[in-house]
Amino acid sequence: MIGPVGPGAVAGRSVKLLPSGVETPAPLRTNNARALLDEAKTPPVDNARVEALRTAIASGTYRVDSDRLAQAMIDQDLPE
Repeated sequence: MIGPVGPGAVAGRSVKLLPSGVETPAPLRTNNARALLDEAKTPPVDNARVEALRTAIASGTYRVDSDRLAQAMIDQDLPE
């Protein structure tokens, strides 16, 4: 099933938009605060690196180092 789309849709749930001047209910404020905190923990994006990767992918010159990828996957799953 596809969730709602449009101004009232948030993360697959239908949400009523509040008229201006109406205070946001406390649970929504808490969720928004958590989202902002989570966003603050996100590392910055290296836009130059992203653009370089997009260009390499688009031109067909991007190559995956399968040995390095496999090692990173193993390192992530094995306990220290």
